[in-house]
Amino acid sequence: MKRYVLSISLISLLFFIQCNSTNEIESEVEDFISEDILSHVISFGTENSGTSNEFLLAIPEKGSDKMCVTNNGDIIIVDEGKIKIFDENGKDKIILGRQGSGPGEFERSPKIFLGLTGYLLAITEPRKGIDFYNLYLPDYSFIDKIRIQNNTKLINYLDSKFKTPTRYSIEQVIPLNENEMIYYIQVINPVAAKQHIVLIHDNNESIKEILFIKNPRAFMMSGNRAVTSQAIGSFLFSFLSENRFVYINTDDDYHSEEGSFYVIHILSLDTGEDITIEKEFNPEEYGDDYDSLISAAQNRDKSARDAADQLIDFHKEKKYKASVIYIKIDGKYLFVDLFSKPKDLIDPDSDEILLDVFNLETKKHITRVIFPRYFLGAEIENGYFITFGKDSEGFYEIQKYKINPIVYGLPEDPDWKTKK
Repeated sequence: MKRYVLSISLISLLFFIQCNSTNEIESEVEDFISEDILSHVISFGTENSGTSNEFLLAIPEKGSDKMCVTNNGDIIIVDEGKIKIFDENGKDKIILGRQGSGPGEFERSPKIFLGLTGYLLAITEPRKGIDFYNLYLPDYSFIDKIRIQNNTKLINYLDSKFKTPTRYSIEQVIPLNENEMIYYIQVINPVAAKQHIVLIHDNNESIKEILFIKNPRAFMMSGNRAVTSQAIGSFLFSFLSENRFVYINTDDDYHSEEGSFYVIHILSLDTGEDITIEKEFNPEEYGDDYDSLISAAQNRDKSARDAADQLIDFHKEKKYKASVIYIKIDGKYLFVDLFSKPKDLIDPDSDEILLDVFNLETKKHITRVIFPRYFLGAEIENGYFITFGKDSEGFYEIQKYKINPIVYGLPEDPDWKTKK
């Protein structure tokens, strides 16, 4: 049997500058909500907030795979190589795992993923290229530690799908229940100089391919090198109720006389139905930064100069940067983080972001909001925004905010700040 190394290595350019279908088209909304978005509810994780010693935050890791929030409001984070869990009021609840190679232990700091039914999965990537995940029940009871390379169905699928030498990186494993998993895998083929993304449904009896697309975030160059950037593109997905998931592939962005649009897909795992919503956005051009690219490559070797030429050609052909960089789901609501920041509305040096908000049940765009906090390493759940910050003494804490209901298209409530 072939040995699969489930990791990916990309060569970055030091001089890279900038980083069956139903269709519903939404027109551009001019109204922006930009003030009175968040109301602070509670902060915790420090001595001053009453957090016990073992739950105190050291240096919590940031990222969409380092924090999650359950349906009942439990806040789950990765800190000190362990998983710390607090209830919705910030009270200490339980700590999962520690450094080690045994059941329930983590070889390296884990990435965490939460299924809709409450199953929690923590995946680690040891230096030997072997992937493990620990699986927990919704009450956080430990189920088992699984070596992914022992999943012969998955390995056989990959072997039959990709005939030439290929490297794989398992980016996410979403538990649907104790026996069903969704794998999000990035694939690089160094011979064909291609990168792909594949979503796989493993129901414990068979493997089903859900989606197979070119990786929109990677520009493959000669010499089997790749440049990756959010400006180039993104693939973003999250699960919904009723065995559906929502995704955005920025390679679906299109530009016409009517405007520029990105596309939201709502895909059913059961029926394969793909409902799409198109939303207009203001694209950002790559611009005339070609001189900067050439200048940065001048003192390097011919390979670097050739790479700069390839990147310039790519910019000219693509013309526009990608539309979207992150998404968040809160029940039936979708928050879309737009790449382009309107300079007349947002200070480029601030951490403000521009979000489109959708009701996926009605498939309608609600509003566009200037959000006063950054998305990375934060969560939105049950009408709350949970993120990291620092207290007056400089110690890390978890900060929980109530989101103004008008962001969700709900009636104005003058007392929303006092209601939990």
